[in-house]
Amino acid sequence: VTDAFREDPVRILRVARFLARWPGFEVAGDTLALMRRMVAQGEVDHLVPERVWQELARGLMEPHPGRMLATLHACGALGRAVSAAVDPGAFHHTLESSPLFAQAALPVRFGWLVAHLSDADALGALCDALRVPNEPRDLALLVHREGAAVGASGSLGAADMVALLDRCDTWRKPERLHALLQVLDGLALRDADRGEARRQVTARVAAAMNRLQALDLRAVSRQALADGLKGADVGQALASARRRCLEDGGWAA
Repeated sequence: VTDAFREDPVRILRVARFLARWPGFEVAGDTLALMRRMVAQGEVDHLVPERVWQELARGLMEPHPGRMLATLHACGALGRAVSAAVDPGAFHHTLESSPLFAQAALPVRFGWLVAHLSDADALGALCDALRVPNEPRDLALLVHREGAAVGASGSLGAADMVALLDRCDTWRKPERLHALLQVLDGLALRDADRGEARRQVTARVAAAMNRLQALDLRAVSRQALADGLKGADVGQALASARRRCLEDGGWAA
């Protein structure tokens, strides 16, 4: 490229996205040096957040987003244009070559990108800075809040499983719980058993949700009202019905 490249610092993000798209694409040494100079001179510090998110989101949906992150890290733009908290190794070969990765939507891929962040404030600040849309933001926050609980849910009894699904807002947004489980399954691919043990746990959560989705809650509500229950007592009747439904399916009390 010529020095005209520096007229638009978004081109740094675009070059990195090209690496995510085309496995055989490489950046010339002179171009990478120019990108580093642009970053050092602060030319990426004032990029419009919406443009940064647009390029990042498109790169995350390419076949090899790990190459994008590595290139942004190599030129110094990852910490300056995106966030210093982002791990350039968030995407790895085991994940990118898995069937799970190929079918993953943007919120799930963003969840993988930020799953290592252990501080909720840092995660919220990153989402605010990049103007991350609600769906990927909400999933990332759910992974942070409930990911460990889901991962440790292998021995949960019926009542605790219902409480976990309640906290995940499963009844209103079952698709988001599915996305949460996808994020956790992808993260588990780095385990020594390539995630086999953790997939058994997430499959158990999915089975509980599927069983409960078949429960006739309208009939439960009608019966609760006929019994004279009101307000929170109706909600408790629903929770009890869900617990009994799982117990009937073999979950411990």
